[in-house]
Amino acid sequence: MKFFLSFLQSPVRHPVPAYDFWEHYLKNGIKEAGHEWMECPDVDWAKGLVPQSVDMLNQWRADAWEQTINYLKNNRPDVFLSYLYPHQVDVSAVKQIQ
Repeated sequence: MKFFLSFLQSPVRHPVPAYDFWEHYLKNGIKEAGHEWMECPDVDWAKGLVPQSVDMLNQWRADAWEQTINYLKNNRPDVFLSYLYPHQVDVSAVKQIQ
């Protein structure tokens, strides 16, 4: 089974406390169970937690979900597994993923 992960991943260290502690355990747990994980390497999910203007947050959300949907169309996981805060979620994108 292939799991797509959206769990506040980021290539950048943001000034937000403890958002990346899950990565080691979840990814290794999926591997130990004999499954695969994937993530969209171009999306900085943690950036959605950084204080920013409403316009900047809206732009981040639109970009993040557009990249995610494009990635999912090309890679087709079995499960979309995420941990996001409500202001990070785009309902129309979730409907497309379903």
